[in-house]
Order: sequence, then C-alpha cells, then structure tokens
Amino acid sequence: MKTINRRLLTFLLALSAIHGTFVPIAFAKPLSISAVKATNISTDRVTITWTTSAPATSQVEYGTTTSYGNATPVGNTLVTSHSVLITGLTKNTTYHYRVKSSPSPSGTPIVSGNNTFKTLPVRYVIQFWNYPNPGIWMMDMNNSDQVVGWYTRPDGNVYGIRYDTLTDTTLDLTDMYAGPGTAFEGWRISNTSGINDDGVIVGKIRDPSGAVNGYLLDTLAIDPKIVLLPDFSPPGTTIGYLRINIHRDILTIYVNPDGNYGAYLYNFDDYDLAPELVVPEYLPAAIKSVRGSAFSLNNSTPAQVAGNLADGTAFLWTSGEGGLQTFPGLKSPAVRDLNDAGVLCGDTYSGKPSKPYPMRLTTSSLNVLTGAADHDGVSINSSSDVLLHDSVNGTGLLLHHSDLGYLDLDALVTGSAEDLGYWFGGTHKLWFLNNRDATGFGHITGSIHFADGSNKPYTLIPVAP
Repeated sequence: MKTINRRLLTFLLALSAIHGTFVPIAFAKPLSISAVKATNISTDRVTITWTTSAPATSQVEYGTTTSYGNATPVGNTLVTSHSVLITGLTKNTTYHYRVKSSPSPSGTPIVSGNNTFKTLPVRYVIQFWNYPNPGIWMMDMNNSDQVVGWYTRPDGNVYGIRYDTLTDTTLDLTDMYAGPGTAFEGWRISNTSGINDDGVIVGKIRDPSGAVNGYLLDTLAIDPKIVLLPDFSPPGTTIGYLRINIHRDILTIYVNPDGNYGAYLYNFDDYDLAPELVVPEYLPAAIKSVRGSAFSLNNSTPAQVAGNLADGTAFLWTSGEGGLQTFPGLKSPAVRDLNDAGVLCGDTYSGKPSKPYPMRLTTSSLNVLTGAADHDGVSINSSSDVLLHDSVNGTGLLLHHSDLGYLDLDALVTGSAEDLGYWFGGTHKLWFLNNRDATGFGHITGSIHFADGSNKPYTLIPVAP
C-alpha cells in the first residue's frame, strides 16, 4: 500500500473529528533486509545475495576492513531477490561487506550489518584420464605428474601402465616394451609400483613360465629397454613391490611365509657398474602393513624408508650408519608416506582413542591433525602439506596445507558440468600429492568409484588467477 502523504493525513484526521468516526489508515511497513550471503566464492570473485521485504535497488560495499572502500554500481532495477557479482578480488583474503537497498533509485537506502567472506587460495581443475579401462590401481606418482600402476585385463591378468598428465596419454607397458618383436616378447609387465622424478620405472615382470622378476625401465631414455633386476630376497619369500628414488636407490619389499614383510635397499647404478661388489642393506626382519600403510622411500642422502614394524610400531630407517628409529607409544599408527625431509604421514588413534586422525611425525614431534577425524594422511610433499582421505565414506576430501590449514577440495575443484557431475557422483580415493608448483600447491591424483564398480582416475591441477 502506498505511503500516505502529510496533506492527505491532515485531511483524514479532520474528517474524523467532524463526523466523530475513525477512518482506518494503513501505513507501509519499513523496508527490511534478510538472508545476506556470500556464494560461489572463488579465488578472485564472489556473488553476494540477499532478500528485501519489498522491491528495492541493489548495491554492495566491500573491502578488507570495516571501512570497506569499494562499492558496486547501484542496480536500479527494483527486485526482492538480489544478486551482485564482485570481481577483481585478491586470493586467500578475508573481505568485509554489507549490502544496501532503497525502495526507489532516488531514495535513501537501508544498510545491512557487516559480514565477511574469504576468497579461495587456489582452484583445482579436474583432468580425467583419457583411458577407457575402468579398473586402474595407482601405485606411485612423481613430481612431473607421471603415474604408474596396473589394471586387470579380461584375461584376468594384471598389466602395468604409466600415465602422463602433461600429454594425457597412458602407456600399456607390456604392449610397448614386451610386445611382438621385442627382446621380452611373451613376458608380461605386471604390478608396476615405482617411478622417480626422472621417469625411471620399477615393478614386477613375469616370464613366459610365470616366474616373477623385478625390472627397471627408463622410459625417457633414447632407446628405452627393460632391465631385469637382481633378487636379493631370502629363500622362500616372494617379491611384493618396488620403489625407486631420484638417486636410483631401489627398495624391494618381499613377503615372508608368515605374511609379514622384509625389505632391502641397493643402488642400481652401483649394481650396473659392478654387480659382484653390491651388498644390499636389509631393513628390520619383521615389518608389515597396518590398515593400508605402505613402505615409503624418499630422495634424501642417505636414503630413508618409513613404515610399520610387525608389532605396529612406526619406524624411520636411514641407510648407511643412520640405523633404525622407532616411535613407541603411538596408538595404532599407520604410516603411509614419507617426504624428503624425513617427515612421516599417516594416521593414529593417539589422543582421540575412538577415531583415527591424520598425523605428521618427525624425529622430534607428533602433530595430530585433530580437525579431520576419520581421515587418513595418505601423502605428504616436501612442504609437509598432507593429503587427507575420508576413511569412512569417501567424502569430506581435504588438503592440510602447512601454511593455510585445512582446505576442502570439494570447494576448490572446478570443471565442466559433466566433470563436476562425476566428481560429486561417487566415492573418492585420494592417492598422491606432489611438490608445490608456482601456485603454492601440489598436483593431486586420485580416483572416483561408482556404484557399477567402475572408476575414473583423475589429476587435480592447481590454477591461480
């Protein structure tokens, strides 16, 4: 109802006095603002929405303090549902804002209270692998975004692969290097489990009789060839998997008859030069996997290996004279990765006995990431950023950035509508986090698993505005 002006009001009051009757007068309700919200927050933009009780204009004031200092142009179209896009913002910055609306372009606006939002530090673009096989199992990733692993063919056998994010190509290693006409025709490259930053691959290969050998393959060499590796495993054991670092130190994990593991380390270049002189270094006699833990090899000099002993104790082993360091007292620790500074990541029940929590573990301190219950610390990079996997239902995917704290990957990912449909349409397994690039973030590789049993592997690539 329109506001009654002063002259009309005086007339109606006089009329009431003359006739002794009451004339009802309707007053307009004052304009109000509600449901103020910041949505679609990105690295450099945000959309501010709000509702008014009557049609009104739209404007937002914003800035890094409550003095604001910036304002969007006034939107003179009178609406009740307001939406204003702000661009040109600085990433990873907290902004203050308030909204203003007036019932007419020439009227005096009413103003909301102060609100805040924080722009994102980065956006992650989803790159799904250009590979039709639905059952890839990833085993290792280097800092050039090359990933190795394996898949199962319809014949029921496992075949090794290498995926290159830069070229979006996948190599079936058997077809490429052990196919017809090659020196290893009839052999099968199976579980491929290690790749270093020079693109050198290690894994298992089976001869035509089915016997297992370790192999090395330098895919970036001028003439890449398979090299069979020595087997220093004790009698009665079988090769489990292999790792390789930038110095071509090779860690071979073998399986004992009792189901526990053993491991040894040697340098491939030393062996290649004088095999008769190489004596491998053996790790403690009893080590094992705990809740999906893994044995990790870093690029330090001397090399280090981390994992769990047979009784579950976390350990860090340094080759040469470094020896074995254990971390007693942790409740059910599972060690999953190791960075080049000797920092372990994994998860533990220490301090929170009802749930596992991710952890960072150094030779002098334990850092339990208590903000992420029921998450595993699956991968750690040289900056001690930790990739966190939801161990319960595959949602709540997190990155603990050592400078910025917990970041929700669901809020950071971007892509086409189809890509985002896949992203939010299944459960996740996060696998590897490599070292930070110029954006200050590492690339991430994982896979999405769907109800029909298929999965889609992907790499998340950070982009900055």
